Amino acid sequence: MAERIYLLVDPRVSDPILRIRYVGLTRKKLARRLAQHIGDAYRMKNYRQRWMTGLARIGVVPEIELYAEVPDGNGPAAERAAIVLLGMLGASLTNLTVGGEGVIGYDHRPETRQRLSEVHTGRILSTERRERIRIGLLRAWSEGRRKNPKTPTHLWTQEVRAKISAAHKGRTLPADRRAQISAALTGLKQSDATRAKRSASLRGNTNGRGAVWTLEMRRRQAEITSGWTPQMRSRHAEIMSEWWARRKGDS
Repeated sequence: MAERIYLLVDPRVSDPILRIRYVGLTRKKLARRLAQHIGDAYRMKNYRQRWMTGLARIGVVPEIELYAEVPDGNGPAAERAAIVLLGMLGASLTNLTVGGEGVIGYDHRPETRQRLSEVHTGRILSTERRERIRIGLLRAWSEGRRKNPKTPTHLWTQEVRAKISAAHKGRTLPADRRAQISAALTGLKQSDATRAKRSASLRGNTNGRGAVWTLEMRRRQAEITSGWTPQMRSRHAEIMSEWWARRKGDS
């Protein structure tokens, strides 16, 4: 089934670009989609609905026009491209987002952000709800329907790991960013519960400084440090010495 990119236009304006006020995507008949927009205008209060109710007050009904038909699955990308192109040409669009699926590009007002924060602060999802979310995300990631930078690392393929390694190899953080990280971590202490968990997980080690390293872990460490300069090795040794001294002081 083809997907349709459509336009909502102001019939009072003759300019072919300035008359365009909204770009949308649908699989429905255009007349039906227009009827839905008109119905929503009296129930919702956003930029597009306010424009439509403003027309209604003076007895004007927006018109809907077909912009393009694209193969199934290409609609979101085509909608985003149309929004960018028409915006560059000077159309005063009422779109709240950059187009496509979801609400990418939408910017909540400060008071809306505050209300959302108050609603969700302290909210605890039930165990069943969390499990359904976990299963749904794992299924979406495994089927390739969702690509998320926060995908759990145990789901990364070797190809993804190689790309991430290549992208970060030789990368140096700027001084201001390092200072921000240092300030954020300075004085940070783990809770008693976290320290107890770590202690239990490390109990019985043979090297005295953490979990027992496997041959694979040692090989990866050797690869990471193979390109280090003497100055980098010296600085790393200083950081580790300071870290162990603080750890012994806290225990």
